[in-house]
Amino acid sequence: MIYYSSFNDSGRADIWMYNFRTGERKAITQTAEREYSPTLTPDGKNISCIIQRDNGAQDLGMYPLNGGNPTILIDNLKVGYHVWVSTTQLLLFVLESEGHNSLRLYNTTDKTNTVVAENPGRALHRIPGTNKFSFVLKVDANDWRIQEFDPITKTFTKIANCIAGHEDICWLDNKTILSSDGTNFAILDRSNPSSWQPVRVDDPAKLITSITRIASNGNGKIAFVVAE
Repeated sequence: MIYYSSFNDSGRADIWMYNFRTGERKAITQTAEREYSPTLTPDGKNISCIIQRDNGAQDLGMYPLNGGNPTILIDNLKVGYHVWVSTTQLLLFVLESEGHNSLRLYNTTDKTNTVVAENPGRALHRIPGTNKFSFVLKVDANDWRIQEFDPITKTFTKIANCIAGHEDICWLDNKTILSSDGTNFAILDRSNPSSWQPVRVDDPAKLITSITRIASNGNGKIAFVVAE
């Protein structure tokens, strides 16, 4: 299964599901709002997503996979992207009123949140097979770093530098990162973090430029967004 956001004819974004095995395509939401960044919840029963409202708010909500009204999880922060740390914790990319972004650890039980980093990128991922997470830290315009974050110890470890000017990554396994320069893909092995290696594509004519938003299912399949 892949869950994604798709615009309708009126310019509203809904969450859709596509089943690779059956070819079925199904709408999870059909609302007057705009929903983005669908993420399967830890229990596998819901899709959490950004709900963008006409007043500019960006709440984090949760829709049942089988349909129904959303449960609003966060309505006091302008959430842009998120990843589940546990059944009660989230790592959030938050748009701040001062014009910068922050990375926050949020508890859904007591509603507390802690800023753990400033100026993160949008790619938030659990590192496969671990309880650690990666994000991109934008130190300045020329220094973007892939960082490892341990939510238990609250410690950070630099993994590697991003491909210059490109923040979208995903993990193929707990040692291998996939990224793109917008046109071509490259991989990086954590044991050799200074060297991005190009990925051979059998038919590059089928790839459209401006590759962003890369995701992997951990079993050899990837999905990514391109410009048409």
